[in-house]
Amino acid sequence: MEREDASMKRPAFLLVVLAMAMIPTSAMAYLDPVTGSMVWQMAVGGVLAAAATAKLYWNRIRALFSKKDDRGDADRRRSPKS
Repeated sequence: MEREDASMKRPAFLLVVLAMAMIPTSAMAYLDPVTGSMVWQMAVGGVLAAAATAKLYWNRIRALFSKKDDRGDADRRRSPKS
């Protein structure tokens, strides 16, 4: 049984060693100012997207943490008066 376990681990170990051998030790790369600006823009965009999503689903999120069942109230407030 132990031999089967060891033989199963061997290909995974070899794969990890091979992947580590393929990673370059140094990169001769040039990062211009636009790169930092793009990273900053992506981070701010992600935060704003999360905030917009939370705003859209705020009543549902609040209903998860409330003791009462407020879902009916939220639906009544959204529906147009007939």
